[in-house]
Amino acid sequence: MNDAELSRRSGLPRNTISRYRNAESLPEARHLFTVARVLDVDAEWLITGEGSATRVGNGGATDEEQLVNLFNALDDEAQQFMLQTATLLWSRPARG
Repeated sequence: MNDAELSRRSGLPRNTISRYRNAESLPEARHLFTVARVLDVDAEWLITGEGSATRVGNGGATDEEQLVNLFNALDDEAQQFMLQTATLLWSRPARG
């Protein structure tokens, strides 16, 4: 996949993708997971180059583990926003 296509699919600027590919800069955690998801590779492999690049589903993680991993990749402000959103969702009446 070329830089333009990866940019389009990930929503990251093309020059940012180019800097990542050329090792001129390192992605923030949230961008790393986005790129790994778009490329359908394991994020750990993308970081270290070790192990298998092939991602098997969600790496064998349960939904809860995947949610915690994604939450931990967020900055403090985004984590607070997610907590507030989850609290609002939890407190609203069940629909069904």
